[in-house]
Amino acid sequence: MKLTFVFFCFLMITVFTGHAQLTFPVPGRPDNLSQLQVDQLLANGQLNFDGLRFDNKRMEFINFDKGSFRGTTFYTCTLNDGIARRKMSEPDRLDFEDANFIATKLKRVSIYNWKFLRTTFLADSITDAEFKNCMFTENKFYSSYLIKVKLNNGLRMAFDNVQFYATAFEGCTIDSIKFNGGAFSNEVKFTSTNFNAVEFFNVNFMKVGSLSPVKFTGGCSFRNVKLKSANLESVILGDAPAGMWISKLSYENTIWRNGMATASFNDSCIFSGQAAQLQNINFTTSFFNSAVFGVQNAVYKLPIKQCRFTNCSFGPVTFFNCDLEGTTFPPVTVLQAAGVRFINCLNAPYNSTP
Repeated sequence: MKLTFVFFCFLMITVFTGHAQLTFPVPGRPDNLSQLQVDQLLANGQLNFDGLRFDNKRMEFINFDKGSFRGTTFYTCTLNDGIARRKMSEPDRLDFEDANFIATKLKRVSIYNWKFLRTTFLADSITDAEFKNCMFTENKFYSSYLIKVKLNNGLRMAFDNVQFYATAFEGCTIDSIKFNGGAFSNEVKFTSTNFNAVEFFNVNFMKVGSLSPVKFTGGCSFRNVKLKSANLESVILGDAPAGMWISKLSYENTIWRNGMATASFNDSCIFSGQAAQLQNINFTTSFFNSAVFGVQNAVYKLPIKQCRFTNCSFGPVTFFNCDLEGTTFPPVTVLQAAGVRFINCLNAPYNSTP
């Protein structure tokens, strides 16, 4: 049994992204089904919901593997405890291609080995969900809120041309994901996106060849974020004049090369780890207050090489056991007046008394 539908009806939903008013067409044919009918259909097996718009429906304990959802829109729906757990990706399946999740709540959904192609998430709440070994390509997230979401791809699949606008991450775990930058029309970008208590493990933020890097722009913020064993290549953090707010950042064994930052680093941001590295980073007009680079009594030197702090402003900041080869700073008098200390560092402007 199959149900086949086509697009013919559009609603309009308006969302404020923090910078502009976004009016978004809501596609799909209304389901015109009762809640009981929806429950019976979703439990019935191999059904085709392509192009259908579910309006204000509850979908609980659903096995999404049983249906086709190409171009399906979930509008003001509630999806609780749904599962879509495959053992491996299926190339011939369309998955959630061209699907839309709009003003929808997804809670405790588990999705393994699925593809999200040209999928839009708009004004959604996604809570306690898990996406494992999924492929995200040409996706857009607008004004969505992700709470305690787990993303783990084992570095096998990348996020390509995935863009986030006015979206918030709260207590999420992002593990072994590749975020690949690309051409202007195929780039990964975070605009006005906030990260609070997010843990990034083994994550790669990479640009593809000589194309666009991964960008965090429009006043993003990192609060109480952990970057552990991550790799940032040519990443851009913040843009003038909005900049970026970073506080209580734990930067552990992470490598960041050839990037740029216009940011305010506050409240004990700590850069450490024997495998950590910062190289050829232009910090432009960033501000550092209560930041710590390196570890006291460390047996290694933290490489901070060919970086530019020249036009930065400083509060009390300490560099412990760092190798600052080729790195430039404001004049010594400015650093000393701000309370900047260099302790057991190589190539430092001066070394302070411990």
